[in-house]
Amino acid sequence: MVITPTIERLRPFRRRAPSLLLPFHIAIVGGLVVLPLCVVLVTGAYEPQNNHDAVALGTGLAVLALVMYTRYGLRFPWLSASLVYLLLLWVFHFGLAFTAVIDPGVLSATQYWEVAWLYMPNARLAMTLAALGAAGFVLGAAFFAPSSGIETATEPIEESAPVLHYAGLALLVLGIAASTFTLIRALGTGLFSVRYVDLMAGVMQETRLSMFMDASEMGCLLAICGAEPARAMKPLFAWAPFGLLLLLMGMRNEAMVPLAAFGIVLAHRGVHFRRSVLITGFAVLLITIPVIRSVRTVGFENRDEVALAEVSPLEALTEFGGTLHAAAVYIDWIADGDPLQWGAGYLAPIDRQVLVRLMPWRTAPPLESDPRIPSRNIEFAGAIGLSATGEAYYNFGVFGPFLFYGLVGMLLSWLERQAFATPYRAAMLGIAMLVLFFNIRSYWLAVPGRAGMALAILAACHLIGRRRREPANPVQTPAAV
Repeated sequence: MVITPTIERLRPFRRRAPSLLLPFHIAIVGGLVVLPLCVVLVTGAYEPQNNHDAVALGTGLAVLALVMYTRYGLRFPWLSASLVYLLLLWVFHFGLAFTAVIDPGVLSATQYWEVAWLYMPNARLAMTLAALGAAGFVLGAAFFAPSSGIETATEPIEESAPVLHYAGLALLVLGIAASTFTLIRALGTGLFSVRYVDLMAGVMQETRLSMFMDASEMGCLLAICGAEPARAMKPLFAWAPFGLLLLLMGMRNEAMVPLAAFGIVLAHRGVHFRRSVLITGFAVLLITIPVIRSVRTVGFENRDEVALAEVSPLEALTEFGGTLHAAAVYIDWIADGDPLQWGAGYLAPIDRQVLVRLMPWRTAPPLESDPRIPSRNIEFAGAIGLSATGEAYYNFGVFGPFLFYGLVGMLLSWLERQAFATPYRAAMLGIAMLVLFFNIRSYWLAVPGRAGMALAILAACHLIGRRRREPANPVQTPAAV
């Protein structure tokens, strides 16, 4: 990888005027993707059992077509927030369903009862909703896509922000130190021998490890954004050993999602990654993730039980595809009689975290009994994670994912337009990525709080930086009378 001396090449992400191509983008995505999916929903074509392969292949290919259209029609680079988000959306919802149709052998080591949900009508409805959400995302991103007009920036570009950089470094060091101490204290010599399920049920729920990891990720992001372009890689090198530790422990999301966000922010700050490096890194992950999953399932001490020769790189996709199961569970709840929330689930964090503090007389129901938060019951379905698609459906019905992902696509592409100009704008894009990338297979409850804390730190650094840059007011000498 080489460091480019300027960031001139990122200026075309600025928007000049409303795109003349926007109606064309709407017609293409709406006519070729949204309309057929609506027909499937209205006619119930996903319901018959013999339509499983057709729905899995059709919806999976539709989202892959949207990925290619985003790259070559909307002209988003491969290493952009919008395109990476869309790829994660595909992997989390179709990594298992689509791959199992292409290569049924990936399920050979799985008991039928473990994947019986995959062949139910609600799972096929979840695939259709995920594809509809992807179409909404692409339409939202089209409003601020690189193809919607270019303009050479006239304002000066800020190369660095020392206050942001050093605040990020402090947060990075504290986050890594606290996380490492928590892991060693909780697991000791069993750091690499504990099963992943026990790790999540024990350490993650009984300690503040999640908060410490968030601090390390946010610190690395801020340090990258505030650094001079020639030194922007150093915070990543400091975080990389900790990220590798998380990956070896089975925390794939916590290791890979921040890495993707860091890479995109670095690209906007002037770092150019060779295509060969990106392809090699992707290939290594396809090989290592299934191996780590297999070993962590039985525990490191029983690693001899794993037949490494039978591990397929495609299992890296099926590993993340369980988000589809979580989406189907939300659909089950509505089918069993739960009412639609009509947005109450998205307002619940504001009520629980803000209004109860501003209005002492107001109380929020306990988390385990709050009807606005259906994910409180997800553990009854097993360790399957959560789903932004299912949550959007639980709030607004079949068009919920289309609306939710459409707003996310608009936000990410708008932030990406401005990320090249200042370290603080790049940091805003990075914060949105860290929060929203994780949210695809999580719930909305944590999003406002995480984003609010990060933006508060960003605002504090910005104010301190402005005061440091402001020259002192010259002393005015009164005129002689």
